[in-house]
Amino acid sequence: MNKKKLNEEINILKKLLKSKTSELNKVKEELVLCEKKLNNSSQNNSNQNTTKTEEITNKNRFEYALNNIETGAWELDLKKFDSWRMFKHDQIFGYSKPLDEWTYEMFLAHVIPEDRERVDFKFKKALETKTDWNFECRIKRNDNNKIKWIWATGHQEFDAEQNPIKMFGIVQDITDRKKIEIERDLQAERFNMAFNQQFQFMAILSPKGITLEINNLPLDVQGVIKKEYIGNYFWESPTWKKNKKLKEKIKNQVLQAATMNTPLHTEDSFYAEDGKLHTALAAYTGIRDSNNNLKYILVQATDISEQKQAEINLKKKQYYLENAQSLGKIGSWDLNIKQNELIWTDENYRIFGLPIGTPLTYETFLNRIHPEDKKYVNKKWNTAINGGEKYDINHRLLMDDGEIKWVREKADLIFDSSGKCIRGTGFTQDITDKIKAEQKFQAIFESSPAAIYETDENGNCLTVNKKWCELSGLTEEQAKGNGWINAIHPDDRDKISELWYKYAKTGNSWNFEYRFCTPNNKITWVWGTATPLKNENGIITGYIGSNTDLTERLKAEKEIKVNAKKFQTLFEQAGDYCMVMDPNTESGIPIIADVNKAFSKALGYTKEELIGNTVAEIDDDEAKKLSLDRSKRILAGEDLHIETTHVRKDGSTFIVLAHANRIIFEDRPPLIYVTEVDITERKKNELKLRDIQNNLSAIFNNTSDAQLLTQYLGRKKFKIAAVNTAYIKSLQAFGLNVSHNDLVGKFLEDVLLNVIHLNEEVFEYTINYYQQAIDTNQQIKYLETLDINNKIYHSKTSYTPIVQEEDKTKYILYTSHDITKETEAQNKIHKLNTELEQKVKDRTAQLETTNKELETFTYSVSHDLKAPLRGIDGYSKLLQDLYQNTIDEEGKYFLSNIRSSALKMNELINDLLDYSRLERAQMRIEKINIKDFINALTSVYKMELDKENFQLQINIDNIELEVDSKGLSIALRNLIENAIKFTKGTPDPKIIISLKEKPKFWQISIEDNGIGFDMKYKERIFEIFQRLHRAEDYSGTGIGLAMVKKAMHRMNGNAFVKSTQNIGSTFYLNIPKRKNNGKR
Repeated sequence: MNKKKLNEEINILKKLLKSKTSELNKVKEELVLCEKKLNNSSQNNSNQNTTKTEEITNKNRFEYALNNIETGAWELDLKKFDSWRMFKHDQIFGYSKPLDEWTYEMFLAHVIPEDRERVDFKFKKALETKTDWNFECRIKRNDNNKIKWIWATGHQEFDAEQNPIKMFGIVQDITDRKKIEIERDLQAERFNMAFNQQFQFMAILSPKGITLEINNLPLDVQGVIKKEYIGNYFWESPTWKKNKKLKEKIKNQVLQAATMNTPLHTEDSFYAEDGKLHTALAAYTGIRDSNNNLKYILVQATDISEQKQAEINLKKKQYYLENAQSLGKIGSWDLNIKQNELIWTDENYRIFGLPIGTPLTYETFLNRIHPEDKKYVNKKWNTAINGGEKYDINHRLLMDDGEIKWVREKADLIFDSSGKCIRGTGFTQDITDKIKAEQKFQAIFESSPAAIYETDENGNCLTVNKKWCELSGLTEEQAKGNGWINAIHPDDRDKISELWYKYAKTGNSWNFEYRFCTPNNKITWVWGTATPLKNENGIITGYIGSNTDLTERLKAEKEIKVNAKKFQTLFEQAGDYCMVMDPNTESGIPIIADVNKAFSKALGYTKEELIGNTVAEIDDDEAKKLSLDRSKRILAGEDLHIETTHVRKDGSTFIVLAHANRIIFEDRPPLIYVTEVDITERKKNELKLRDIQNNLSAIFNNTSDAQLLTQYLGRKKFKIAAVNTAYIKSLQAFGLNVSHNDLVGKFLEDVLLNVIHLNEEVFEYTINYYQQAIDTNQQIKYLETLDINNKIYHSKTSYTPIVQEEDKTKYILYTSHDITKETEAQNKIHKLNTELEQKVKDRTAQLETTNKELETFTYSVSHDLKAPLRGIDGYSKLLQDLYQNTIDEEGKYFLSNIRSSALKMNELINDLLDYSRLERAQMRIEKINIKDFINALTSVYKMELDKENFQLQINIDNIELEVDSKGLSIALRNLIENAIKFTKGTPDPKIIISLKEKPKFWQISIEDNGIGFDMKYKERIFEIFQRLHRAEDYSGTGIGLAMVKKAMHRMNGNAFVKSTQNIGSTFYLNIPKRKNNGKR
């Protein structure tokens, strides 16, 4: 039971006691009035001595009064040795019949040993000093050995010589009062303990600001003692005195709170005795009495210094994160799928072109997606959250001004135990510039007149352009992997395939002539060339090459041998650059013997200006150095395939792919024939492609997460292929002086054990994660905690398998995201939450104890009220029976009212006892057939229903429910009886009982067409002792519906009503579904 409910029940009991005390007083007044009339009547009909009668009557009244307050009187005449005692005196000591005698020794024997010496001393001291005595002590009753508290007092009378002549006094049972006093002292002790054990500053001030009480916490923090506060103005504390501005502020806060009816909340900072700056949240609350007069001011404050520092640190981290995201054009987001709540970082707002702070939902995100991509994105998202492929896509955004952006989105999804996705977190990266660069490169790639292809580092084809497809007769898909081999003429296929893969492994450039044969058997001679692509570490990542159609050129060469004229014609008209060189010079450097028009035009010279000059005249400085060596190699029989750079007449340069071989004549020295293809544009494209790859490498090196790429060599054997800068910095932060060269190319085992110095246990589970990622071919994620050089490092770690399609080489990308600071903060929060939960448990236990004590008190009060009621009713009946003829009509009327009130109060007490028993009764959940259960209940009222011509309709199927059958029976009986009571007398009275199934509960309804009521009382009628009608009109105690409410509450259900005046009411009982509820 919570505190609010406890207070409500206490208030109910207070109202009940006040009400019943008032009724008892009325009954006593009527009894006294009746007694007076009886005395008057007796005086008129009796000749007995009047004085004696009055004496007896007065004594009886005295005894009656004392009996009602559990008090027994006694008197001892020391001269006559005559004594008198009330029977109540003996009853208090546990005797059911009056004793013949009573002595001081008998009294002392009843006093418990712990109190006996003190009582005896006080009594004898009173006799010695001839004074009165009074004391409290505990006695043991004669009948049941129960311990009772009594208050005993005595008075002595003396003659003229101061000799005692008479003693008299009373003995009162004060057990109940002592219980209340003990409980009050216990509550005060608990309050003091709780007040001083609070984990917050607490002080109680007078209305003028003087400190009345203060708990220990602020004294410890501020380094002061309690007496420096108590009795002084609160703002005069030694802590505040050192800061006049703060002192004045606190003074104003106290005085302001004294004028307010609501708490005043403030935030104050001060330096304590330990020299540390403390920040506190404070509340000043005025405590007022029922007349709104200010009694006290309660000051409560909580030290939030650590929280403030954490907020500062969090803002710093947020600032660094936002800067990093802005530079990288990367925004992060979090989506609560259940609540449809989307959170973006500022960079995410900027990427999507929305004002920062715009309310967000998943629909807000969808509305920004390009209309042509929206269906694709939604499909990919739904597939991912339903357990399909991971969410990692590129798509377009459409801005308000028509601008189109490309973004990459990736998400990590969280699923509950049932496999339902409940949350997603991820990032959005603006890749517009990258996509534009790729599109530009692709356009150049596709529009190039050369047949271009690209492979991976193993020589397997990744892509080809349109020209290559036209030349080979294959589609791009057919060419991928090793499918390109099918484009080669069958007679050349084995040789070229072997040579190509051999060159691919060495990393050398490739230059060969061979034939293409299309599926329709068209044969084309091609000049194939390829150049390796390398990353920043010099590692070959692939090749880019071209195939030049040599058909026409080869035909021209053949025709030259047969017909010089044809040769010259073809030489001049060839699309490629052609040149004949004479190597037969003194220096060995060839001179230009002839060039075709295309070549002379490309160089910007006339043919005449070129012929007779050395080839060095048109070469750049690098080529000039190689001229002699190249000539010797060609003359030795080597078909030379090279890339070289020429210098035009205007000084500009261009790059060509040159094929040079010797021409042997029978009658003269050999010449060198050179054909060249301008590859300047292609080289530019290669440079752009290299820039793109460098950018990708930069992203790898500039990401804030530590990353390590390892190649799989065999079971638990890995070699480090690459590390990024963040990984190196993370190791350096732990005092490890390492660089890229210390790690790349090394075995992972050696690095982990001998460089990072992991212990054997940590190394073993780390290497197992690597192997597990290889075995499952799935990303492994987990939270990692490492102790490196005595520094604790927490991270979100993943092991991502990467497989090269061409040669199936396997890699593992290790990624570590540092969450050390976040983890330490979470650990602190967890500790605080644990402490808070314990406080809640402790407080709950206190409330449960108080609740049980209240229940016992309620039951005891209700039970003890019945005893005087039986006396009132019994004596009233005796008066009616024995003095029937002597009491006038008015007296009979009074007696009738007394008995009627006693009966009504007895009924009320019985209902109150039922209410208390319901609260204390153990709830038993059992299966019942609800239809049979309700039929059995209604059968009890069959005669009454038939008598009043009620129509009873039960709309319930044979369904088994798990309920507290006793509680449900009490609720239904009260509702059925109310329906009969308030419907009786209406035309065609009707009661309908129904059962409906709801998603989380079963609902029983009891509907009638009775008098109804105003719905503004719908809550009030369920409160105890609340009635909407006079008791003279409709019987009842006002407890029935309160019992209905309590019975349903005990089952974790509830009750409510819908009603219309003069039409009828429908009461509803909601019963929570349990595991087996609803079986038919």
